[in-house]
Amino acid sequence: HDENSSSEESSESLESDSESSTDGECQCDEEYRSLHISISRQFYLQKHSLEAFLEELKERIRIQQRHPINISISAKHCEVLTNDEKTRSFLTIPVTNSSNESVRNLMTIVDYVLSKFGQKRYYSDPKFHISIASWKYEECIERASVGWEKTSCENQVSGQLKSTPKDDFIFVVDGIMCDFGTIEKHRILFG
Repeated sequence: HDENSSSEESSESLESDSESSTDGECQCDEEYRSLHISISRQFYLQKHSLEAFLEELKERIRIQQRHPINISISAKHCEVLTNDEKTRSFLTIPVTNSSNESVRNLMTIVDYVLSKFGQKRYYSDPKFHISIASWKYEECIERASVGWEKTSCENQVSGQLKSTPKDDFIFVVDGIMCDFGTIEKHRILFG
């Protein structure tokens, strides 16, 4: 298998890092490090294109996103979403309307770079969110056929939530995480 012709599955996401050490690693619990807001679809790049892709993305971010941004999410409006392949459903917490523009601006930067590398842009009307749980899509369909109301598993999940917070959660986001499968992860800081 020729190393230069192999591809890496990739995606871009926003990451919060309010407690940083000098090496840029997040000092928060591992479960919180995995929370993210996707701003690209999964895509594939040839291994030899990874460095050029990262350099282009770093340059665009340096020019267009100089400061960390505050992003708020609202657990009052949890929603169940299903992936394009209809293989998994996710319990999600949406980004609030007041933060949508900030996330959309970052998505536009990533979309620009993706298009330069012949990749698909993100959804035209994305629902920015953090996924907090997932399950096989078939499990929802089975349960829906035996009397569940509402789309997917939303009623069941909502019924299991003991209480919902009254306020939104606000995170300071200071970079984009580029996840190239299990092989490479690159963090690009704003500014």
